[in-house]
Amino acid sequence: MRRLQPRATQETLPHRNWSHGMLVPLLGALAALAAGSLEAAEVQSVKIAIHSPDNYGKVYLTWAPVPAWVRLSKPSETDVAVVLTNDEGSSLLTPAGRRIDGDLAFSATQPPSGTTCTDESLHLTLPKSGSPVQIYLAGAFPQASTQDQDAVIDVRLANGALAARRATMVRVRKRFHTLTTEPDGGERERFFKALAGLLDNGAEKYLHILSIHNWTARGKQPNYPYPPYPGAPYPYNDQAHGGPAFLTWHRAYLLEVERELQASYPDIALPYWASNQPNDTTKVFTATALGFNPGTQVMTVQPQFVDGHPLEFWRMPIEGTTNWEPIQRFGGDPYSRIGGASDDTILRRDDYARFANNIESNPHNPGHNYTGPWMQDCRISPRDPIFWVFHSWFDRMWAEWQKKYNRYDQSVLSYSPSGTFPPNATMAPAKGHYLKDTMWPWNDVIDNQPNELASRPPLKLTGPFKASGVAGIWPGETTTATPAPGDMIDYAGTIAGNLNMGFGYDDIPIGGGNAQLPPRGKIIARADALFVGNDDAKQAEKEDPVKQNKSQASGFFDSKQSLKQRLSAAAEIDLETDKDSVKAVQKLLNDPKEHDALRAIALKHLTHQNVGQTLSKAAAILADANDGGEELQVQAVNSLGFIHMFNNNVSADELHLGHTALRRALQHKRPAVKSAALTVLAADKDELAVQMLKDGLAAKEKLVLDLPSTINLLAGAAGQESHQHLRPFLNNADVVTRVAAVSQLGNDADSRPAITKLLRDPEQPQEVRAAALEALLYHDKQFSATAFALIADGKTPESLRKKLIRAVRAHVDINPTKLSEVQQQAIRAKLDQLKK
Repeated sequence: MRRLQPRATQETLPHRNWSHGMLVPLLGALAALAAGSLEAAEVQSVKIAIHSPDNYGKVYLTWAPVPAWVRLSKPSETDVAVVLTNDEGSSLLTPAGRRIDGDLAFSATQPPSGTTCTDESLHLTLPKSGSPVQIYLAGAFPQASTQDQDAVIDVRLANGALAARRATMVRVRKRFHTLTTEPDGGERERFFKALAGLLDNGAEKYLHILSIHNWTARGKQPNYPYPPYPGAPYPYNDQAHGGPAFLTWHRAYLLEVERELQASYPDIALPYWASNQPNDTTKVFTATALGFNPGTQVMTVQPQFVDGHPLEFWRMPIEGTTNWEPIQRFGGDPYSRIGGASDDTILRRDDYARFANNIESNPHNPGHNYTGPWMQDCRISPRDPIFWVFHSWFDRMWAEWQKKYNRYDQSVLSYSPSGTFPPNATMAPAKGHYLKDTMWPWNDVIDNQPNELASRPPLKLTGPFKASGVAGIWPGETTTATPAPGDMIDYAGTIAGNLNMGFGYDDIPIGGGNAQLPPRGKIIARADALFVGNDDAKQAEKEDPVKQNKSQASGFFDSKQSLKQRLSAAAEIDLETDKDSVKAVQKLLNDPKEHDALRAIALKHLTHQNVGQTLSKAAAILADANDGGEELQVQAVNSLGFIHMFNNNVSADELHLGHTALRRALQHKRPAVKSAALTVLAADKDELAVQMLKDGLAAKEKLVLDLPSTINLLAGAAGQESHQHLRPFLNNADVVTRVAAVSQLGNDADSRPAITKLLRDPEQPQEVRAAALEALLYHDKQFSATAFALIADGKTPESLRKKLIRAVRAHVDINPTKLSEVQQQAIRAKLDQLKK
């Protein structure tokens, strides 16, 4: 696509592409306008409708072309010549170095399928009758908007007079760190406010969103020692993970949530976090962004937000209780643990089956596992607001892969397996993962089958995917949908007859790439073999023409190189692409003479490649305290925890083996191994782990983790049962420990008087009073009275006073304590008085 030139500055003519012959009368017309010699009545008015011939409301565009209609506002004596261009716009720049306002591209005719508009301006002759002229518009890649309706079309007459100005927005999903950050109106702030708005009215909307992801995964999720997950009436396979629909299901889920956010903030789109890059680049884990994670990676912490952050009071109710729990993460920047496959490695596979499998295995699964206790449990992972930017990136990587290999159709190259679920299938993938299977919950299906692979979750949850409300945007202006995986492929409407879905990405234009593809027959064989058990799978793998650069990865196995060189080469290992390296990695892992760090890396790579072998090997390593050092044995714990959470296709006996090994590790002689096992098992509410946490709080010599982590993990694992064990720490001398106890005891009626006392105590550190404020906000019906008393107290520090005012406002909006309408009105009236 031709890159559009920057728009002219305010000091130059807006239409520098006009011919010299047109400039002379234009300059004369402009001079006449300045002198007032042209009457306003002589300026013909023009109207522009977009998406449908009668649409004159706000418009949101992506890089995909959409129809528009241009007409005279009233009949004229003659046809009228006009030119459509972008307005002059702003010279200000975004953090990414682009202008802050969007640009549009034009086309007089519908662009061919798979392409978009490219003209910088468009000359039209409008019929004197007022009949509309149809054209096409699109965002001008890569110049996206940053504010609502900032992409403006100017329509000028031949004499240079402005006949119309039509505002639109080029709304696309962007890399998180490039978002504008003005505190009162930047893209990042608006996104946070949209998310926070879903907590209003007891988080009714957000809890519904959570339940979708929860129930799609929980039926066959292993719960030690055996599945199915307690509370599930019958077992069923995960509808969204561990199979080819991983990407398609989440594309629909993200789109539904994005449209829910846009209902309140139409000028935002889901940003994305590239979790395979360090935080210095992504800028995600900061107090002004999605929370700063204090402490170290072995700690369980609550992220910190700056005062006034829209997410500063973010909590989630624990399912089946009235306890609103603060976010739980691991300390520090998770990148150093996630690592994650590079973009080149992710995009290396040219068939969907391998691509989808690889991207879910790495970096998706490690990203979930190492971000925090909430994120590592896919039943509840959307509780952490980081989930949305995390998953948006995987959809973006799929979009980039589609662009690279031109994968927008429903062939086996673009999605596999084809067709519908075979009724008598005995091996994965399950129903819902085939190209033409409908996807739960949008199909409204409850289906308990003797064959677990054919079962669906036991409830109707959301119904058909809602109509878009916009003509030409999937699934239609008034049409609902029961989408199948195949319906989610062509998100940009690149194929004739397909509707675009109303989203795009800041760095991915419309159209296919120019990648050199292998012969069609071989790639189909590989794609089919992966998911449907084709007998030719081994032969297809041998014929796989996609190979990694072995010369770089081979350094990992070269004992003549330095440890630093070998560790650096580890990043190039891709066991999916280079099957020859599997045996080499296994050999290195089994060699006790190899460096512990190298063996740990080998085990981590095998975890993503061969679940059964990894589980057995990790269990064996933990059974032999002399096999390897601390780093390898900690990785063995992490590998078992990883397999437990992200692999459905392990037997009950294998789960029991892994569970036994983790429990054995609770008595390991190395503290780091013991603490890693305790963290994994506590997240799964294991009874032995819960008892160890209780014992650690009761006796210092039995403490395995630091006190704050123990408090946070026990609260999450034991709920109300933990309260009696946490109460003594409300007055702990260590401020961080005190904050953890306060944060977790808001739902404990017996602790509430003590927490209220801490909030009122001017001698308490600011962080303790802030924690008390947040705990009471969600659980104390009398919170507003306490807050107003402190607000009126002249001794209350101004920063705390402002936080109290924000908290009272949240107390009313979120209303988790079910305030009556009269109570809410009274509180709002007092808040209004404070503004005066």
